[in-house]
Amino acid sequence: MRLFPHRGVWMVFALLPHLLLAQEARPPVIDQNRSGAPQTARKAQPPDHTSAATEAYEKGMAALEAGKFDDAAQHLSKAVELVPEDVASRFYLAQALAQGGREEEAAVQYDRLTELQPGLPEIRLNYAQVLTTLERHAEAAAQLEQAAKLKPGDANVLFQLGYAELRAGEAESARTHFESLVKQDPDDADYRYGLGQAAFLMKDLDAAESGFREAAKRDPRYQNGLLALAEAWQESGNLEKAAALFGEFPENPEATRRAGELLVELGKNEEALVALEAAASSAPTFVNRRNLASAYLRAGKSEKALAILEEAVQAEPSNVEAQLALGRVLRDARRFPQAAARFQAALRLDASNVSAWNEFAGVAMLAGEYQAAIDAIAQIEKHGELAAGHHYLRAIILDRFQNDDLALNEYELFLSKSGGQNEDEEFKARQRVRMLKNKKRR
Repeated sequence: MRLFPHRGVWMVFALLPHLLLAQEARPPVIDQNRSGAPQTARKAQPPDHTSAATEAYEKGMAALEAGKFDDAAQHLSKAVELVPEDVASRFYLAQALAQGGREEEAAVQYDRLTELQPGLPEIRLNYAQVLTTLERHAEAAAQLEQAAKLKPGDANVLFQLGYAELRAGEAESARTHFESLVKQDPDDADYRYGLGQAAFLMKDLDAAESGFREAAKRDPRYQNGLLALAEAWQESGNLEKAAALFGEFPENPEATRRAGELLVELGKNEEALVALEAAASSAPTFVNRRNLASAYLRAGKSEKALAILEEAVQAEPSNVEAQLALGRVLRDARRFPQAAARFQAALRLDASNVSAWNEFAGVAMLAGEYQAAIDAIAQIEKHGELAAGHHYLRAIILDRFQNDDLALNEYELFLSKSGGQNEDEEFKARQRVRMLKNKKRR
């Protein structure tokens, strides 16, 4: 997600979360200047050194005005070749190259122009724009710093410099410049937001929140900065703050879901239910319904969990995960035949789903359907190596079938794989191994 200031500077938050699906984002603006148009050096006169240079210049300018950038570059290159010291020809050559997508070549021309006319701020501003396109942000900031010295107190230049410094990772310097801008115009939303971004990058999250909120008071589109802040609070371990910020976006299902998840993690199940119910209502996806079901279970409302997952299956009958989720809740409610039916439905959708075979094996065992459980474990084995638990389950069933040799082998495989991770089951398995071996000796 990116949110862009509307005065012509790219926003630096390429790292914001994926939460703004329902939020309005500002459009990117290509030019660096708040005016939205490239800077012009001045009312330039054509070179008067030779008639050929003048002719090339005039053809180049005509092509530039017509948007024929390659033709313009060709003619203006000839004018520069004939009169290398002519600033006007080189300046418009740089513009033609930049507008034609040849930024590397344009940068070379602008660099030469800074030598020819070091005191012309428009050259620095356009050079910074090209350097930003090339992602040479530190160099862009350096050019804008020079432009700011040439135009002291110019808010537009200072604004561009602040954003260039943010992109270059120079947050402390950017913060100083945005503080200066806010003093000049406290009601400017872009200045406030830039100040918030600088604080954000410096991990001063309280100051960042202040900046974002002040910006949002003046322009509601800047409210989305608080979502990035919620992510940062969560990463810093302040789940209370993160949940509160996510909760400020009830119209955004993803933010609402995140608020609910954090509240669940904080043990605030009743509060979480409000957020998760809102998310499931506004965006009734399987993920939102599953999260709501989990919260219902934590709150001891298993029937509501079953109901919401049944809605999920009805809405998406071909969703394997929905079938499995409903099956697990039915299993935990000891409604084994219904649970088995859900797991079988999942397997009809995806016969290679090992998770579904695992669940079916377990519920078949609980229901006393031992042969079905054995068959399910065989299917799991087809798709990879069995875990220790599979061998233990198969050992128990074979033991009940009084297939002593196979049961003994499965118990021993379980013990060799478990390695002390399942102490109670390992104790029982050793007891059965001892008894089965004694039985064989008789």
